[in-house]
Amino acid sequence: GGAPGGGAGPEPWSVLGRGVAGQHPDTPLAHPVELVAGAHDTDRGPTLHSVWTYADAVLSEAEVRRLGEGWFRALKALVEHAGRPEASGLTPSDVSLTSLSEDDISRLESEWGSL
Repeated sequence: GGAPGGGAGPEPWSVLGRGVAGQHPDTPLAHPVELVAGAHDTDRGPTLHSVWTYADAVLSEAEVRRLGEGWFRALKALVEHAGRPEASGLTPSDVSLTSLSEDDISRLESEWGSL
């Protein structure tokens, strides 16, 4: 089975029957659940779409639906966190040409404000 869906639009995601993307339904999966996700540009802006493929001998539709709903909740929480002012700031990888540590960066930001 599989489930396409979007986290940004009003349409709920739904579980599809066998043969997602033309794959023969008896083709073995590499993992019990496989997820392919990507952003699609729309008139309303980018929306997230996903295709969930799962081994129905291992997982039920309800289990995959719960997994998908949890995944979308986690993504929404990440987006909300990233939108907060305190979530921004530099990390050592942002200034890789220097030998600043996270503590060094925090001290500089405390003294000089956001860098």
